[in-house]
Amino acid sequence: MSTYLRNKTSIRGFSLLEILVAITIIAILAAFMGVQVKNLTQRARVAAAKSTISGFGLALSSIKIHTGVYPQFLADTMEVHPPADFIGAGIGGWWGPYAEGLSPIDPWGNPYLYFLNEGNLFSPAPIQRFHGKPGTHTFNFTAGHGKGTIVVDNYGVTAGWIELNGKRIISPDKFKKKVSIIKLPITLLSGNNTLEIRVASKPTTFIDVRITSWVSVETTFTLLSHGADGKPGGTGFNADIIYGKF
Repeated sequence: MSTYLRNKTSIRGFSLLEILVAITIIAILAAFMGVQVKNLTQRARVAAAKSTISGFGLALSSIKIHTGVYPQFLADTMEVHPPADFIGAGIGGWWGPYAEGLSPIDPWGNPYLYFLNEGNLFSPAPIQRFHGKPGTHTFNFTAGHGKGTIVVDNYGVTAGWIELNGKRIISPDKFKKKVSIIKLPITLLSGNNTLEIRVASKPTTFIDVRITSWVSVETTFTLLSHGADGKPGGTGFNADIIYGKF
């Protein structure tokens, strides 16, 4: 009789507390593994985007070498025959396709962005307002003496200013009006020019700044993906992936 009681006691089930502890541990491990898998997936997507952007960049550079100009559209790099505007202008030397096998859609389902910087002298990465105390961004670029234009695409910034070579060219009241595009004539110095930009608006707002010269300069191109969130700027997996800057 005593042996039966001992055996019955030794095979008792788990208590409710033990079951809850086990479930909690399993849930924590599952959540941790889920985050790790998500991070690995995003890293793989970033790597794939960089590889594809590099491939398109090489294709565009090859077209410039063969024909002397860049195409107007990224899709042109995948065509066997030259684009219609090349044929119309009598531009020869096309050896397409240049980007065979590459997808024009990034790993997050958004198209890669491609545009020509014709006459563009200087264009920094988007200037974003982060949490914390506002700061001033300083940039230096080289130009020839003469007239130019500064173009600011404003994405929600309502306070800030821009100075060129120590002179304020865009005052805070320009931002307070919430103008989506600010375009003003400027005077460039021969040699080094200094651009200072201050963004003091709400966090996550940003501006794009471009300085162009009225004197023709060599055409370049910009090729990028806006990352996981599909929006300009950002950090981590949301950061812009720009050709030549990774």
